[in-house]
Amino acid sequence: MRILLSMLLLVLASQQSAAQSYGAFDMGALTNTLAQDHVTRQSQSAAPPAPLDRFGGGFSRLLQGQRQAAPAGYAAPFTPSPETRARLAEAMADAAARRDPGQAEAMRELVLSGRAIAEYERVLPSVGLDPHDAVDALAFSLLVHWGVAVDTRAPVTGAQAAGVRRQAANAYLAVAEQLPTQAARQEFAQALAIEAVILAGTHEAAVRADDRAALERYSRIARQRGRLLFGVDPAQLELTDGGFVP
Repeated sequence: MRILLSMLLLVLASQQSAAQSYGAFDMGALTNTLAQDHVTRQSQSAAPPAPLDRFGGGFSRLLQGQRQAAPAGYAAPFTPSPETRARLAEAMADAAARRDPGQAEAMRELVLSGRAIAEYERVLPSVGLDPHDAVDALAFSLLVHWGVAVDTRAPVTGAQAAGVRRQAANAYLAVAEQLPTQAARQEFAQALAIEAVILAGTHEAAVRADDRAALERYSRIARQRGRLLFGVDPAQLELTDGGFVP
């Protein structure tokens, strides 16, 4: 489980200005308050970890029509617990410390505070996704990485989210056996969620500041990590009601 968690450490930088209000679930206005509070004027860089290719290989085969769909209604639910959140906080703090020791405590506080997860839980139901399901967390991560990669400001519709969720179920099968318990699924899903919320938030901060250099930097980060999630450059994909298509 620690390997799966470490692969999710975000590689982000925030902007000097950020909006104070929360927005709807779209790639241009999710939230940036978390980014302002926790990574303002900080910068990190690291190579994306290889295990994400477990998703990417399956997703790219899915895009090519070479992979059977998951059963209808396939789910990976969990009931959140504070004990699991505490373990996640330590795991993500440890991962952050390996990149930059000065960021470990900020990462620990971010996870323990629950603010990122609260925002995640607030926005997912608006597009029909369940914040307490690991498949839905993967779908959310795919949507955010694609949205930042292409710098879109268009809101995600319920139909589009449902299409991506079906694709995420296929990709999730590659790691499902490694996540047999509710606690394991919670750690996995919430690590993805925290990364995605901050990525969306820092992107929004750059949009509001009209910082083209930052937007290009975030696009490169999302495309780099997105290649591991999708198996292809997410900027080459289009979002439709059926999910992502080449």
